[in-house]
Amino acid sequence: MVQYSRGDLKGLSKLRKLWVESFNDTYRGFRNFIRTNSKYLRIYIAKSEGSIVAALYHIPCTVNGIKAHYLYGAATQTKHRGKGIMRHLISYSLDDAKALGEKLSVLYPANQHLYGYYGRLGYERKCHRKTVVVSRDDLMNIGEYGGFCPSMGVNQMARFRNSFLKTDVLIFPSEYMKYSVSSTKIYGGKIVCTDKGYAIIEKDENGECIISEFLAEKENVNILLGEVLKNSKAQKFIFNYPASMSLFKNEKLSEDGMIKKLTDCKIDEVYIGLSNG
Repeated sequence: MVQYSRGDLKGLSKLRKLWVESFNDTYRGFRNFIRTNSKYLRIYIAKSEGSIVAALYHIPCTVNGIKAHYLYGAATQTKHRGKGIMRHLISYSLDDAKALGEKLSVLYPANQHLYGYYGRLGYERKCHRKTVVVSRDDLMNIGEYGGFCPSMGVNQMARFRNSFLKTDVLIFPSEYMKYSVSSTKIYGGKIVCTDKGYAIIEKDENGECIISEFLAEKENVNILLGEVLKNSKAQKFIFNYPASMSLFKNEKLSEDGMIKKLTDCKIDEVYIGLSNG
């Protein structure tokens, strides 16, 4: 019989093993996630015969001041998949979230197949971002190069993000911002900043640079583009940014996650963004 409950850090070694095996990650990656998010993190587990066979995590957030959470790191042991365990664990966790007064659950499926899976659980495709592919030559025509460029720390990035986006955005705790920044660096990415914007370079290899989140005040956009060029030798750049921004002519809307209303609330679209590993 499978039992569902809240988990805690006492079962850290078993949670770590499940995480590493499920996501092909490293111990360092899991340790970084736990260490930076432990203050607010909620852990949910499924046990069979006394052993953890599935787990997921909730990061408490807000959207337009409404209590919500970001559902993250859902994983089931390979031999226990296809038995409905994760479906029941998600249901259990959402009941708990609802009891805590949260009205919205937000998640980012790891692949297109999972959009269908979560759709069957009541999640809707109401999260979008803009995506555009830009050549280095085109960027060089608009990017502004200068000397020293003022930067910002992680806490400043969080404050800037929250004030810049304001509405219909998933507002993460500052600890999750630190996690996103540190995990980007752990996996070979980098953060490029000015005093009025930042770009999270998630991947930069084989002539391609992927910017998972690009945010800047209008007057600072070209300066930040110049900083991106300084920090990459790529010939092709893939930018991701909120649907509310308009930067390039050939930009297009792309799916960027899903939401599920736990109670009635006036939220119809949410931007997640950041680096969604």
